[in-house]
Amino acid sequence: MKRKLSTIEHILDGNVTCFVRLEGSVTAGQLRSALARVQRKHPALRAIIREERDGLYYEDSEAEIPLGIVPRTAEDDYRRECQIELTTPFAYDKPQLRAVLLYAERESDLLLTTSHRICDGASILIIVREVLHSLHADEELIPCEPVTVQDIIGDYQPPQPWKRKVAARLLNGVLRLIPNLNLAPENYEYYLEWKTDHALSDALRRRCREEGVSVHAALLLALDRALFTVFGKKSPKWIDSQIDPRRGRFAALKGGMLFLGGGSFKVRAGQAPGADFWARARAINKEMPRQIEQEISNIPSRFHFFEMLRPITDGQVHLVMRILSKINGRLSSFALSNLGNVVLSDSDAPFRVKDLRIYVHSFKTRALGWITYTFNGEMRFCCVSNEKCMSPSQVDALKREFMTVLQGQVITTCYGGACMNSAPPIRTIFRALSLFTWWLLSLFGSAGQLTWKRGWICTVLYLGGIQTSRAVLGKLNPRLLDERQRATRKDTKSFDKIFLRLILSLTIVQPIIAGLDAVRFGWAPMPFWTIYPGIILFAISASLITWVMVKNPHAESSVRIQNDREHAVVASGPYRFVRHPMYVGLILLHASIALILGSMWTLGLALLITLLFLRRTALEDQTLRQELRGYEQYTTVTRYRLMPGIW
Repeated sequence: MKRKLSTIEHILDGNVTCFVRLEGSVTAGQLRSALARVQRKHPALRAIIREERDGLYYEDSEAEIPLGIVPRTAEDDYRRECQIELTTPFAYDKPQLRAVLLYAERESDLLLTTSHRICDGASILIIVREVLHSLHADEELIPCEPVTVQDIIGDYQPPQPWKRKVAARLLNGVLRLIPNLNLAPENYEYYLEWKTDHALSDALRRRCREEGVSVHAALLLALDRALFTVFGKKSPKWIDSQIDPRRGRFAALKGGMLFLGGGSFKVRAGQAPGADFWARARAINKEMPRQIEQEISNIPSRFHFFEMLRPITDGQVHLVMRILSKINGRLSSFALSNLGNVVLSDSDAPFRVKDLRIYVHSFKTRALGWITYTFNGEMRFCCVSNEKCMSPSQVDALKREFMTVLQGQVITTCYGGACMNSAPPIRTIFRALSLFTWWLLSLFGSAGQLTWKRGWICTVLYLGGIQTSRAVLGKLNPRLLDERQRATRKDTKSFDKIFLRLILSLTIVQPIIAGLDAVRFGWAPMPFWTIYPGIILFAISASLITWVMVKNPHAESSVRIQNDREHAVVASGPYRFVRHPMYVGLILLHASIALILGSMWTLGLALLITLLFLRRTALEDQTLRQELRGYEQYTTVTRYRLMPGIW
């Protein structure tokens, strides 16, 4: 592969560094092997740059990813190495990724640095996940096809090509007039990092659900209010919110691929500063989908226009930056990059990921903005600024004001306590009594007697299993317990609303049919010995279902992309074996109930329920592949949906 660098790739000259702290054993040999595996997957990591008379070109190379090994003597050693990695440009004859391992016996730090020419924030996280997974897994990653700016442009053609050509020629003429001076860049970047605790993070997500807004909309508005308070009339005119161009938005760009970035939608800053916070947040949240779709549709047009421009030199960029800083007395825009919930844990790994941090540096322009993400339940923030844009004291004031706004708008009656994630006792008792009453009336009412031994055994197992599972979740994943109280949401997929109605109907009639078949009429009863495999099967299914809900914080009752809860792929626990282990557990559960109750008709009903779950699995898997970031890559690791080796 040989191709010329696009204009955008010339402009995006900067580094992205990801710091990962690992507790456990990691060797240099393991890391080299993992880097080689990831490099074989991504064409962008195998490319080097050649400088020719008419510009810069990418071409394939056999060069290995550079790896530095540094002894780790102190906890903050990574800061020194991180600064070196951020500010060191990539040599043209080397791959656009390098790694540094700060090694210690019990705890090591890993730095992965890539060029912004090939990676945005989401892309560096893809690399991190794959490297960490490859440190302990031997399977080869499925290679990706190369993706370029031209692939994103596709077959786009401007509606009036002559106007675009005139505009490009005029702009190219202006660019030629800018002197190419040998000026040093004036981008003295610094970083301010902080994080919220679990309680505030959970309280914010809970309040956003109550108000019907995304967390991103709330963060946007809190940042807007903080900027206005700190800078007043000199606050930015716009907040640029970065978007991920993946998620099925472009045919050539699939989940798990590396790319230099997409676009951003703009939110007008300083609007209605005295308005109610949540009313304004709902207005922003309502407008966001339209703006995102508009921006996605504009990306091919923008890339097309950029490719008509001549690349601007470093000296020209530095001169323009100096002129703008002299004539512009206010910040023009502020970037907000929300990377969502970052999940790096893997129960099979011989190490534990203790910390994660992301930094960016630009060699040409001035970076100004926030990077935010959630890691291990904590919402984290990193403000990247420049002394020419904001002083350290202003950044610190901005942080304080942002947190004041955020905390002031989150109702935390139980903040810091366990009640925030648990259902009210009266509601819990009412639901338990309702379930108990429905089961007894359905089962023993249809049987016509209360002395049915198999019925009482099933009752103890079924109702006891539900309460045991709730008790386990109450301690290990209490938030999910609350989330599963709602069967559907506004964004539940339409196919799943139909499925949930069908499965609820069949579940309601299941104990009724069992009582009629096994006791009252004796249509097709089973021998008593079938109760024993039924009990074993019930124990397996109940354990599996509980395991799934402990491991997966997104195991809601319905199929949807949980953008309001920072939906992310879970690949640990039972998800190592199949992609939908919850459905395996539910299929086994319905079969076990039929065996315990001794009803062949109920077993037939369980077969019908199984067919419904197979269809739901196929539709849900297709939805996740298309819409959930990272799921496509996950399918290459966990290959089977429900049955290992079969499907």
